[in-house]
Parts: sequence; C-alpha cells; structure tokens
Amino acid sequence: MECGKKKMKILLIDPQSSYKAPNLGLLYLCSSLANSKHEPYLLDLNNYPFENPVKRVTDLIDNLSIKVVGLSITDVSYKWSIDFINKIKKQRKNITIIAGGPQVNIIGKEVFENNENIDYALKGEGERSIIDFLDFQEGNLKEEEDVAGLLYRNNGAVRENNKGDIIDLDSLFFPDYSFLGIEEISGYMVLTSRGCPYRCIFCARNTGNRWRIRLVDNVIDELKYAIESLNIKSFRIVDASFNLNEARVIEFCNKLINNNINIPWMVSGIRADRITDKSIEAMKNAGCKMLAMGIETIDPGVFKGIKKGEKLEDIFNAIRICKKFKLEVGYYMILGLPGDNYERSIKYARKLQELRPDYVMYNQAVPFRGTDLYDWVKENGQFNSEFTWQQTRDYEKPAYWTDEFSINERLKAFRIIQTIVKVINFASRKPDDLGILIKEIKQNDPDSLDYHLSYIGNTLEQNVDEKNTIKHIHKETDFKYLEDYNGCFDIKARRMI
Repeated sequence: MECGKKKMKILLIDPQSSYKAPNLGLLYLCSSLANSKHEPYLLDLNNYPFENPVKRVTDLIDNLSIKVVGLSITDVSYKWSIDFINKIKKQRKNITIIAGGPQVNIIGKEVFENNENIDYALKGEGERSIIDFLDFQEGNLKEEEDVAGLLYRNNGAVRENNKGDIIDLDSLFFPDYSFLGIEEISGYMVLTSRGCPYRCIFCARNTGNRWRIRLVDNVIDELKYAIESLNIKSFRIVDASFNLNEARVIEFCNKLINNNINIPWMVSGIRADRITDKSIEAMKNAGCKMLAMGIETIDPGVFKGIKKGEKLEDIFNAIRICKKFKLEVGYYMILGLPGDNYERSIKYARKLQELRPDYVMYNQAVPFRGTDLYDWVKENGQFNSEFTWQQTRDYEKPAYWTDEFSINERLKAFRIIQTIVKVINFASRKPDDLGILIKEIKQNDPDSLDYHLSYIGNTLEQNVDEKNTIKHIHKETDFKYLEDYNGCFDIKARRMI
C-alpha cells in the first residue's frame, strides 16, 4: 500500500431481479478493486435472496465498517433497487450510495434526479473509475471532476463527467467468481470485445461505438482458467459484435482446437453481413453449436428504416451458410418498429416461421432515451404514460403507439406472435406440455392450429435432446455454491461473512 493512502471498503450489491445469472459486470469490478488498494465485498441478493435483505446489509455495514455501498441496476431490478436504497439510507444515513449498471448507462441523469438517496451514479465502464471514485472518497483525488463517468450534485444541479472507454482490455483482470462463492458453473460467459460501431436506431449502445478487442491469447487464458477453477461445461460469447474481423474469429477457433478446449459454445452477438463460409466452418470445427443474430424484422419496409448497416439478403445468406454447416441459429426480433402495423407484424412473423429458425425471441420495441427511435416516437407517435421506463420488459405495457399501430393492436399482435414463437421453440415430448401449447394456440391463433401442429410434428422428428442442450447454453446459467456459502464471501480471508 502506498504511504499516506488508505484502504476503503465497498459493498457491491446485485439486486433482486427476474434474470438469474451471475452479474458479470460486478465480477469485473470486484477483480479490479481487489487488485487495487481498496477492499471489495459482493452481496448477491438476486441469486441468493434473504428474508430480510436490509438487515443483512446493515449488519455487513456495521461489522465490516463499510463506507460505500454500490448497486448495479437494470431495468428489471429498478423498482426493487430504489426501494432498497431508501430503506438502507433511512437506517444508515452516513453511508454513501453509488448506483451503476445498464439502467444508469441508459437514463442515468433521470435515475439520479428522481432519487435523492442516491449520492452518486457512475456511467460507462467502471473498472478504472470505481477505483478513482474510492480514491476521491478518501481525499486522494481533489475533485469529483476527476472521476470519469461520475454523476453528482453541484449547487442543486446534476453534473455528469465524460466517460472514457477502456482501450486496453487485456489489462483487465478476469472476473473472479470467488466473490459470489461459486465453485462450479456450467455455462460460462466471456467477453472477447466491447463496443459496436453500428448505430441501429433502437440500441442504447451501453458499451460505446468504438469496437475494442482482447487479444485471442488473453481470451484463451481466461477459458483455461475457467475450466480449471470453475469446471465449466460450455461457454457463451456475449460480445455486441463478435465477428467484425474474420481473421480474428478464425484465429480464436484455431487456438481453441490447439489448446484442447473441447467444450460446446455459442455466440449471442454476431453480424450477419460478416458471416462467411470460412468463418462458420472454423467455428463449427471448434465446437460452436449456435449463433444468435439480431435480425429485428424481416419486413423489408421496416428493415430499411432501422439503420443496421446490412441488408436483409445478408441475413438470409448468413442463415443459409449456418444451415449448410449445421450450426443452429437463434433470432432476436422486435415488434412495433417504425413502419410496422398489426397486419404486417403478423404476416412477417408467419414468414419467419417458414424459415424454421432454431430459436426465436421477440421483444416489444422500446425507445430508449438518446436513440433515434426515441426521437422518431416524439415526432410520429405517442408515449404510453403507463409504461414504466425503468422496467422495459413489461410486455403488457408497450412503450408507445402510433395511428397506424394502436396500443390494443400491439398487445393483440404480441400475444399471437408469442404463440408463434412458442411453437417455433417447442422441443418437448411430454403430452402435458403439448396440451398447454395447444390450448394457447386455440386462444390466441386458432385459425392456424393445423399448421402449428404440423410444424411441431416436424420439429419433434429432429434430435430434441441436442436442441435442448443448446438452448440451455443460450439461457440462464447453472452454478454451484461453496457448501457453506451464505451470500457474501471474503476472498482475502477465505471465509464467509
């Protein structure tokens, strides 16, 4: 420790939400802090909830002499997080609360302005700035302006510092799952790059527009570490745009083979216009099982307006290449984009079904602040006053509507399309599961019952067991705690607290 500088303890919290998986962002922060002069603790209230989480936190604050508490806030955890922060502040007024995470990146100023018990908020990549913030709290940085991405109050006004991208990603420490008391994890998440240079009208661009990559050897080292320390059975690349450089993709695949990393994997962020026979063949040979592409819509009129920087033919060609090499493809789709209406949305959902995708996920369009879609809605549509911006996955409350696509039509279309999606994704031979799906079809899409039943019959002729395995990689992650895990682990002392 440098002379004259103090160590500060910070308690980072993963709030309760509907998405159950380790918080990769917090694990990166903990690794960075653990290699600084400061001392982080991580409390997992999402995957490991407590009957009285407020008491658990106040006890940790008192027992560990915690000065700063930080929460990673997402859209699905926002309401719970704010209520939790208010309760903590009421009982421990002198604690400094700092908020970060995806929701702060999207609407940070609004989150900050509407919640007086949040003392600071931090936007952008926090591995460096969280250290600077704790240095500031200890008086080792003179001004709040010295902390990149910091939101703070100054004479009643909210100030926001510019956030800087981390260029040298190889300098970051690997996420340390010890902070969560995890000793095994089946499906490991890995980031090989950050950022995306494209400007889709609906994307909030959480990791910025500058594409920054890790060296392939650095990624391979992380996977080796994860296999040895966490006994991982598969991994999922969670980049925004994994395949912008074909040579890098092929290098990665070759090094997986050369290092005997023989476990299945998938990619959940990939550009269709960069997919080639050469890259897909290399991925298939290296154990890749599935790609998930952001297609958004196959309606030509709607597709033209979303600024994806590629053509629909690029997408169809990418699908053909993947099928050629027997690589499964999942589609991310969006309902209600500019130019969409009830009839078109149903028409093209059915056309999508004809493409026989391996997996589909549909979401309602959400015009995040700062996006072109938000500006378009202001000019051409009507925001839904009942929509909760902080919980954007409330599908029963579309964020907006237009004269061409009313709110009732959006809800009806979404119910029909979700039924189509369930038919596409169906992979169960259990009669009860089929009975439930048939009941839903009769309720939401009865005129297409015969077609759906035929579709399901063809699906069940495939190897359903293999398909379920691949979907498991795509979905949530199974993990095993240390036998005596109690929600917070002191990795320095190697003990529960």
